[in-house]
Amino acid sequence: MSQALALAGPSETVELARIVTSYRTEVRVQVQEWDGRRRLDIRVWTMPNRVNRYQPTPRGVRIALEQVPELVAALKAHFP
Repeated sequence: MSQALALAGPSETVELARIVTSYRTEVRVQVQEWDGRRRLDIRVWTMPNRVNRYQPTPRGVRIALEQVPELVAALKAHFP
């Protein structure tokens, strides 16, 4: 595992990517520790009116790091 994914402590987050999808909306790809296990979290973040920072939404998915190769293989199969 790369050093970028090595988490130092509980509930620490490592951000892998930010993808701007529209004005005030982005998708963040992060590795997080959740219930003592590392997981990949892909989630929509928005910046509500009158708030000057992005906030996570319930729209997203969290999978175990062991499942990431399966996800990557599925994406490569459909988007060569």
